[in-house]
Amino acid sequence: MVSFAGALVLNMGTLTPPWIESMLLAAKKARALGVPAVLEPVSSSATELCTRSSRRIIDEAGARVVRGNASEVLSLTDNASRTKGVDSAHSVDEASQAGRDLALATAVIGAFLAVEPDPLEATAAALAYVGLAGERAAAVSSGPGSLQVNLLDAMYNISPADLAQGANIRA
Repeated sequence: MVSFAGALVLNMGTLTPPWIESMLLAAKKARALGVPAVLEPVSSSATELCTRSSRRIIDEAGARVVRGNASEVLSLTDNASRTKGVDSAHSVDEASQAGRDLALATAVIGAFLAVEPDPLEATAAALAYVGLAGERAAAVSSGPGSLQVNLLDAMYNISPADLAQGANIRA
């Protein structure tokens, strides 16, 4: 499958030994083919399995982009990094929705990376695109159900000119 892909997105959210080995095989194949990979090290720093597996993928196969929160990213290089459990202040539904939103951003980064070889430019443009779509969707939504539908519609309707004009990117 990797040979047909423009980019590979690896989400470490639900790990089992077979999933880890499959992700590693896919990442190695992507690297050999020059297909850029995006790693989302979900729960790295919270569990030893996630931290070890994320580091292994980076060490053995690499990733052009790592998309995570501060503790997840720091855990990839710092053994002392530990999460403080930000999810504990929120309900399971809130944490689940946040996880889906972040997974969407990671998938969009992968799509942009498939057509833009510079990882920084691809990531900045992808996040600007998701942000602009979110702003547009929020302006016409009355709640979380309509926000999801309106976000998809906004993403579909944003043109390159809209993105260039509406992107909120600061150095």
